[in-house]
Amino acid sequence: MFGESFRRLCTAAPGKLLIGTILLAMTFLCPALAQRNMVFTQFAAGEGLSCDQFYTNQGSSAVTATVSFFDGAGAPLTVTSNLGTAASYTFDLALGETKVIRFPATGLLKTGYVVISTPQHSSVPATQIFRYELAGSVLFEIGAPQQEAGRSFNFPAEVRLSSRTSTGIALAYPTFGNSAAAPLKAIVNLIRSDGVLQRVKVIDLEPGEYSSLYLHESGLFPGLDDFTGSVLITGLADFSAMGVRQDKNGVGSLAVSTGPVLGPFLLAGSPVNEVEPNSELLDAQVIMRDTLINGVMDKEGGVDYLRFAGKHGDMVSFVATFEGMQGTIRPAIFLQSEDETRIASSESTRLMDTDQAYLQAALPADGIYYALVYTEYGYGPYRLHARVPTNTGPPPLPPPPILKSLGPLKAMPGSAFRMVIMGRDLQQVAQTSFTPEPINSAGRGNGLPAADRPTEGGITAQIVVSEYRYLEAMVNIPAVIASGVYRVITTRAGRMSNGLDFEVLPAGGPAFSLDGVWTGKTSEGHAINFRVAGGKLTDIHFPADIYGCGTQTHDATGLQANVATTIEYGSVGGGLVATFFGTFDSDKTASGWLKMTKSGCTGVGIATWTATRP
Repeated sequence: MFGESFRRLCTAAPGKLLIGTILLAMTFLCPALAQRNMVFTQFAAGEGLSCDQFYTNQGSSAVTATVSFFDGAGAPLTVTSNLGTAASYTFDLALGETKVIRFPATGLLKTGYVVISTPQHSSVPATQIFRYELAGSVLFEIGAPQQEAGRSFNFPAEVRLSSRTSTGIALAYPTFGNSAAAPLKAIVNLIRSDGVLQRVKVIDLEPGEYSSLYLHESGLFPGLDDFTGSVLITGLADFSAMGVRQDKNGVGSLAVSTGPVLGPFLLAGSPVNEVEPNSELLDAQVIMRDTLINGVMDKEGGVDYLRFAGKHGDMVSFVATFEGMQGTIRPAIFLQSEDETRIASSESTRLMDTDQAYLQAALPADGIYYALVYTEYGYGPYRLHARVPTNTGPPPLPPPPILKSLGPLKAMPGSAFRMVIMGRDLQQVAQTSFTPEPINSAGRGNGLPAADRPTEGGITAQIVVSEYRYLEAMVNIPAVIASGVYRVITTRAGRMSNGLDFEVLPAGGPAFSLDGVWTGKTSEGHAINFRVAGGKLTDIHFPADIYGCGTQTHDATGLQANVATTIEYGSVGGGLVATFFGTFDSDKTASGWLKMTKSGCTGVGIATWTATRP
């Protein structure tokens, strides 16, 4: 159907040239590397295909460039050119000089990719030109100008199979030296000439991988014909894209524009007003279907939350327009999962002197998600076009509390104390329970038969402070209670947290000496120590991270505070209020919590701790 030479190259087996992926991606690496790196994501020469590479020094000083060749597995690839046979070339570029590297069409076809390294602040654009010759006839010649890696690209497209006209796309996902790069889901949007989104397809790319397909092929939109419009390709990490048009035997590359095409993602109809308050995760406005929202950002650095439910593979998109806002606008949209893992973020898209932010993503799993509209600068009205899966079930609930640590970890029957629980999403927690646990395979538990295990285990907890990352509760343990492990669980808005172990020690245990130096760590990773001598606390050292002031440290010596089964210490002075509390589980282990505030600081330093004595 199409020119056989191009068809052969476009459908070659792995290791052969995919001419549709001839493109150049350019990016900056970490400034610490002190160099600028460009990449030819596809290199090929041999078996009738020649390649010419052009490098021009546009800058105001001479530069040294290194061009390295790699095969598809990342190993050095030995190539032959007018510069010799090697896996890399290093050459100098004088002011305004252009270096041409020519790779002949003779020999076996070699494919791979190329990394071009120059000084960080240099300007050395590069271009590849491929020429395919068969039986003395040039069948096509195609060039690929440099292209900066990005997250959205668009170009015109047409498919008319009856006239042997089609459009191919090429995607490359270079890692630019990032060993932690994650797989990429590139979303290919097929947009009709009237601006309507016709079809969507996700292409999965591993780091360093590329893909090349015609629009009408089975990997994209099988059966597509009589189509005129455009293609928009988006992703959640930097990648490169290229469009190729084939008209009978003729082949040419298409002009590729960066940025999205917003029209297909805008919603018509009457908007709804945002529901305040919605500036916290727990207060997120619930949306159950595609929704057009009139919102107001009342301050710089403001954020509005939306909550919705979706399933694996569902497509979502958000377009926020900020016309009429005051000040310089830097808008953004973030997408995160229920556990607050960042899935995607937008970049501001400046079109026609207006400020917009655009995000499109495929949901990675079934669950509850949050969209955040944010402005670093500027405030005022905005409009959000939110396309989310239609949810016919109950509204998605706020996230459950997450518990990470607690202190103290153990206590005696008949004791009453303040417990601190560290975690996430702990604000507005309504209840904390202590549920008896049966004896497990490790011999831990309280041993009560299932029929005799009360729901609460007899331990009561009254919450006195409930903040996002911690809560404080007054705990009372009955004098008569089964010893062993109890499960601490919190509940909010009908959603239950994970559980942490708390142990009730046997009543009337043997007395033991606590004298010596105790050392340990806090839940923030800071080292603590205190000394007990003659049954009294004599010295103590502990730090805490206070928001707005960083890590603050409290030290005290020459103390004479009584220590029994618990350690209780407090200090006020110099604008610092410090509290340290814990229980001794034995003559070797202790656990508890600490809290610190300082005048002029906006937050509270609080953490749990564990300590041991040699």
